[in-house]
Amino acid sequence: MRFVGLCALLFSAVLVADIIHIEGGGTITGKIVEEDEDYVVVKTKAGKLKILKERIKKIERGSVEEIFAKRLEELKEGDIEGYFKLGLWAKSAGLKEQARRLFKTVLEMDPENEFAHIELGHKRLRGRWVTEEEFYKAKGYVRYKGQWLPKEDVEKLKAGFVRWGEEWIRKEELEMAKKGYRRLGGKWVSEEEYYKAKGYVKYKGRWMPKAKAERLKRKEKERQERLKVLRLKKQIKGVIKLECTFVNDATREQLEKFAKIVREAAKRIWNMTGGGVLIEEAHISDKSRRGRVVVLVNTGRTVPGPKGGTVYGYASGGKMFVAGECFVATFVHEFGHAFFGLPDHYGTKIICIMNASEGAKYMRYWYCDSCWKKVVSKYPGLRRPKDENETFGEPPEVKITITDN
Repeated sequence: MRFVGLCALLFSAVLVADIIHIEGGGTITGKIVEEDEDYVVVKTKAGKLKILKERIKKIERGSVEEIFAKRLEELKEGDIEGYFKLGLWAKSAGLKEQARRLFKTVLEMDPENEFAHIELGHKRLRGRWVTEEEFYKAKGYVRYKGQWLPKEDVEKLKAGFVRWGEEWIRKEELEMAKKGYRRLGGKWVSEEEYYKAKGYVKYKGRWMPKAKAERLKRKEKERQERLKVLRLKKQIKGVIKLECTFVNDATREQLEKFAKIVREAAKRIWNMTGGGVLIEEAHISDKSRRGRVVVLVNTGRTVPGPKGGTVYGYASGGKMFVAGECFVATFVHEFGHAFFGLPDHYGTKIICIMNASEGAKYMRYWYCDSCWKKVVSKYPGLRRPKDENETFGEPPEVKITITDN
């Protein structure tokens, strides 16, 4: 199967870019502006770089469109991983339409390829993949200024309100609200006076209705009781507390979105380890690299690779590096590297979360025999699931704390 007609979609405006492949891995993209028998000088977005030719493995010359066309021609039929990787590269190079066509080609070869579906914006709805539009319309959402929002939220926005915490306030009140004041009975009062007048209480640094605070307290008590029972049973062999830090300034919404990924990943790891490894707490903050889980970009699912190019995530020095909207599978995969010391599997048909070969065709929420031995060596006494679908009940919910610096 070939990607029929794709080259006809190349941009009319030529994007100049030479790609220098460095020995040992990594690439540098720019325009070669000077060259002799010993070195090349390449102009990149960050400035000019002088590279010794003895360090260069190969050079792909020309515009990104020309390089794309050549790479496309070199792909072998049925190479799912090749098509997918080229799609990622095309996306990072600004060839968005070409990237979409490649991801669609991956789905022609592997209709259930999760990564290709998500790159195309597809979502799961009642057990099947649907377009983003179908998904949100089924939930009663409408599109407003490029975003899918609940219909009632759109009505509020059109009426001149903005979201502030869990409430809606008028735009003209936003600046005062940021200073800690709220309008009550025609006058400005402190945030505390405002919320107390509404019958709200403060729980873990946030004002909320009393009923919600009581509900959260009950959940926390249930979590602690369940933890106590499991520890008495000696089922839990490992308890992990995560420090997750966004490198850049992040919004509360972005931090909370990442919290959802952590919660889902924790459930997966719980079941994959027979209910024996628990992510008990996770503190999520921004403007720092100190965490063992480092979020390099706030949105999207890919990050700049340590050796150039774009990757879903990577681990180095006992840390894992991901994007703020990373796949749960990416989180669990990189967690395996950083916390369990597991290796990647390439070029094999081993079913394992650590196998990213052929567009992650063999990646499942399961540890293969060799990976399981490493996990058990770190946490002796774990019970191995009989298969990738076995569950061990709901784990105690991860205690999440968020600091928006």
